[in-house]
Amino acid sequence: MSIEKELQQIFKKSYLEHLYQFVKEDEEYLLMRKKICLAENKVLEFPTENNKKILKQNKLKIAEYLHINIFKMGFYKGLNYSQSKSKES
Repeated sequence: MSIEKELQQIFKKSYLEHLYQFVKEDEEYLLMRKKICLAENKVLEFPTENNKKILKQNKLKIAEYLHINIFKMGFYKGLNYSQSKSKES
């Protein structure tokens, strides 16, 4: 199996593991999550277009933040793996 295929497999296997760990531990994510909860409550109480727009923006921000950071975690794990493989050769 080529190194690229091995790295893809590592990333796929570790994605959910990193996601779970990240969601539990990342303070910035937890703050963003609280903002979303507050925005959802505000939309339920006052369903204006502006409140809905704010909620949507917050959800997009948290999704982007989450996926970028999970990718970084998998990327660094892949780099460490490829470096250890090259040292073995």
